[in-house]
Amino acid sequence: MSRMMNPYAGILELLPDTKLHLALSSLCQDEAREQRARNLEREFDRLEQLGLVRRHLMGWLPTWLGYGVFNWHRQLEAASWMDRDDPVPEPRAEENGHDLGPSCDHFREMYFRPGTCWCLRRAGQHPSYLPEIAMAMLRHHNQEVREQRLLEAGQGRALAPLAEQLTVSEQAVLLLLAEHPEGLSLGDLALRLGPLIPYFGLKEAADRLVELELAVGDPLRASWEGRGVAGWLRESP
Repeated sequence: MSRMMNPYAGILELLPDTKLHLALSSLCQDEAREQRARNLEREFDRLEQLGLVRRHLMGWLPTWLGYGVFNWHRQLEAASWMDRDDPVPEPRAEENGHDLGPSCDHFREMYFRPGTCWCLRRAGQHPSYLPEIAMAMLRHHNQEVREQRLLEAGQGRALAPLAEQLTVSEQAVLLLLAEHPEGLSLGDLALRLGPLIPYFGLKEAADRLVELELAVGDPLRASWEGRGVAGWLRESP
């Protein structure tokens, strides 16, 4: 999206001083305005020159533009913690992420407010997003059907070769899952096996069991064949 449509990117570059960000953030988040105003008077004067705050009888208030700059800064901060290759969703000129904007067809998520568009409407209120919702529901349904199938019946694979593919850590996880048909979370596994297997080793073992279709779901449960392999492991010399 072009910077002409997002009016905040250029303005944000004019705020290199951390105290300017602090001053604007304190107002937008309503953090003890009167006290902040006394400590950041010089910064508020500069923000007023940029049109981001305005004087009020009780001190200072953010302007419509000020909220936009503040929220764009929050969006960039949230994006920095996300592992995504897609461009960061940007606001349009008539949106600031604080006030309800004009209706729009294209959902652009605010990362700091998941599931909400820059126009301040939820994802499902955007016509263009409905196919994505339908696809997500279909994927969820198909996953549930697949997991139920794996829990109820196997594929006729021989148990011994499957067991021979497993590392000691994977065997330990599978044996524990077989003892808990209700399922275990990764945290539960860590509580029980943590002294023996590092957390990331547990995660790798769980992922490998899912890949082999010996475990399914969240919480994690042993599949029909997983239970069979666990029984074979218990009985083997």
